Amino acid sequence: MIALLNPSFRRDLGLVGCRRGSPAVIRVLIAEDQGMVRGALASLLGLEADIEVVGQVSRGDEVVDVALQARPDPGLAAAALSEGTVR
Repeated sequence: MIALLNPSFRRDLGLVGCRRGSPAVIRVLIAEDQGMVRGALASLLGLEADIEVVGQVSRGDEVVDVALQARPDPGLAAAALSEGTVR
């Protein structure tokens, strides 16, 4: 997560200065049961021009379905999500 926010890390991957919708945009899925934390992460990542939040889930049993639909690159997941386990 922190690595994605580091400009030098993104520069090394060739991802600096990209626009949304371009092939080099990092597509992220956030899985976090605490709404405030999930919203804060989405807001923070939304400030980055080359990162797009493509999905947010609050339950473990939603992760796989949303990931298959949203097709994220990396994912951010809480260590223990309430109500359900990741399949």
